[in-house]
Amino acid sequence: MHFNEESDDEDEDTTETEEKLQQLHCENDICVQDRSLKDKEVYSEDVNNAWKVIQSWIETSMEWTIKVGQNPIDGCVRSQWSDIYGCVTVLQARLDMGPAELFEDLAFNIDEQLKWNTLVSKFQILEKLSDEIDILYYVVPGAIPKLIKDRDFIIVRRCTKQGEMYFQASCGAKHNGKPEQKKIIRGNNGPGGWILKPVESNPQKSDFLWFSSMQMKGNLPQKLIDQLSPKVMLSYLQPLRKHINDLSKRKS
Repeated sequence: MHFNEESDDEDEDTTETEEKLQQLHCENDICVQDRSLKDKEVYSEDVNNAWKVIQSWIETSMEWTIKVGQNPIDGCVRSQWSDIYGCVTVLQARLDMGPAELFEDLAFNIDEQLKWNTLVSKFQILEKLSDEIDILYYVVPGAIPKLIKDRDFIIVRRCTKQGEMYFQASCGAKHNGKPEQKKIIRGNNGPGGWILKPVESNPQKSDFLWFSSMQMKGNLPQKLIDQLSPKVMLSYLQPLRKHINDLSKRKS
């Protein structure tokens, strides 16, 4: 099957529950043309509202339908349908490293990630807005060269700690530093990110949650993307666990 990879128009879905977040995205698209303090405030408000959405998902995610994997210890991916964001998926797994140490590595050691994270081929921090918030650009390689094009994304993300929980919350953004390119399709992210919580019985281990509500754009059917996404997310666990094992060996 061949897909003509040309950019589609942005989706314009809104719902009452998360209407404010959608509105902030629209405002952001306009304000980003003129960098200002107000613009930075919009980015911050946008990502903070995304975190509120993610927190609501955390509370219900154990009730979502398992698509691949067996359980949240060994690793599984669940999903649910959102009238706002379409198919929302979450990877759940237990990892052999405490949340504080793993948080520092995943959130800030992005150059090292390119050596082991097979889902991403490029990371670039476009702008740092505060100690917790920055704007990140990344590229997802096409699954089939010459058939499925690379996708690139821009997100505003917040990396911090809340109680014993460490998290990276994010959502789609625009930035003058990275205009769209002809050879790469610009995707779009709804609320997403990951959370690390200490395991009660062993704080040297972490319960890991990774939420995604991504639209790949182009002419790939979104239904096909929704079917493939759980398997792709689960595939992230093997290199992540190997990386954690390598980090532990370096310490010993």
